[in-house]
Amino acid sequence: MMTMILENLFLGSLQDAERIARENPNRISTVITLCEQSVGNKAADVCYVHLPVEDGEPIPVQRFNAVMGAITKSVFTGNVLVHCALGFSRSPPLTAAYLHCTGYQNFASAIAKIKMLRPSIDPSIILVSSMKEILG
Repeated sequence: MMTMILENLFLGSLQDAERIARENPNRISTVITLCEQSVGNKAADVCYVHLPVEDGEPIPVQRFNAVMGAITKSVFTGNVLVHCALGFSRSPPLTAAYLHCTGYQNFASAIAKIKMLRPSIDPSIILVSSMKEILG
């Protein structure tokens, strides 16, 4: 089940992304995929962005910036789903980083908020450490 983080920003799994082709109650207009596997069933009216991030590995600055740019661009045009395979490890800290980069809340507070909304998250410690370095 996808989780609303902000009014137009959702967090979820590959299964949530696949479900959008059948039903789209949250009116998702952009799907940002962070896992290696891309969405197989795609809705014709949804934009799909595939920016794989390795689970349990540091994120390269260039890929981090690409993900932040994709989220930033997409939230101005509609509702966005950011997802990884299960919505536990990669997408939560990258969504938190977006909240940090936009000044919504600092990274630690954003992770805590996401954990409250989606208790099952288990962000990769290595990924989070590398993102903290990038964020300064």
